[in-house]
Amino acid sequence: EVDGSVKYWYANSLPDHATGTFPGPGNPNSISAQQAEFTMCAYPEEADQFTDLIIDGFGSMGGCPTYEFGLALNGLEWDPIAAEWFENPNTGAINYDWNENPLSPFINLGTDMNDAHVQPTGKYHYHGDPTNYITGLSISASAHSPIIGYAADGFPLYYKYVYADPQDANSSVIEAASCFQLKSGNRPGNGTTAPDGAYDGTYVEDFEFNGSLGGCLLDQCNGRFGVTPEFPDGTYYYVMTSEFPVVPRCFAGTPDMSFSIGPPPGGCGTSNAEQICSVLSVSVSG
Repeated sequence: EVDGSVKYWYANSLPDHATGTFPGPGNPNSISAQQAEFTMCAYPEEADQFTDLIIDGFGSMGGCPTYEFGLALNGLEWDPIAAEWFENPNTGAINYDWNENPLSPFINLGTDMNDAHVQPTGKYHYHGDPTNYITGLSISASAHSPIIGYAADGFPLYYKYVYADPQDANSSVIEAASCFQLKSGNRPGNGTTAPDGAYDGTYVEDFEFNGSLGGCLLDQCNGRFGVTPEFPDGTYYYVMTSEFPVVPRCFAGTPDMSFSIGPPPGGCGTSNAEQICSVLSVSVSG
């Protein structure tokens, strides 16, 4: 529901589509209902700079170190950041500079066909492309995607099929490609204090943004400004792509703290929508 400048979400986090079997290999948890409440700006605005889902200084555990990206229309959470990092094989020390990519074939977090799994609390959530959810929306390559969810900053998320010309709703529909690519060469680590080996997508840091890639239409937050069926006058919006990052890893607007992850005493997970959201104003000429 929308009240003034704030959009409120209430969800039980139960999937409305088929899932894998939980508990299962790599994930010992059972799906159970949650009492989830989130807020975001009903009329979002682009910020002066992007905000990463992983906040600088994660290793210090100061403040609220990460954000979830947002919510699908069915109320399930998109949380593309896995709480898994490179671990020193001798000491068990964690290197927070290297975050494991949950969508990598070399990482087994027990995700199902929806790139989803279950937290110890019983919360079922998406890390990537939720196949059965998307299928249920009857999305096809012949038409612009409908809205499939919203980011923590309030901007909409679309599936990969968008207008070729962001300013022309009569232009052809194309599949937006990711502008990220694997880095070339090998990681600089020694395999003990930091990972070594070729950049193969095992870690988020194996990828880099390249805005000059052929066919690149998106910024580093997997978004752009343009017209959509729901916003004929244009809006900033995010796009879920087939390739990394799939789910965006940063925000163009100001994310609400209800999507932040960290110690509750520090204000993590607590809405600040009343402070960051403005009411849409309309000028009327006499």
